[in-house]
Amino acid sequence: MMLLFFQLSQERLCLPFELFQKAVEQALGRPVWTHEFAYPDLLWGELQGLRKAPDLGEILSRLFTIKRNT
Repeated sequence: MMLLFFQLSQERLCLPFELFQKAVEQALGRPVWTHEFAYPDLLWGELQGLRKAPDLGEILSRLFTIKRNT
C-alpha cells in the first residue's frame, strides 16, 4: 500500500505499471481503466473516500475528453 501512495504522488512512473494498476484496483475494489491514471487527483479522492467511484459513463467521457485534446 505504501508504494501505491508513493506512486500516486509522483509524475513519473517509479515501478512497473502492471504492479501499480493492480495495487490501485485492489485498494479501490474495482477495475481501473488505463486512461483513468491521466486523472490522479480523482483516484486520490476516491482512495481517501472524498469521491464515489465513477460509473461507466463518467469513465468513458474522460476517455473521449483525452482523445479530443490530443
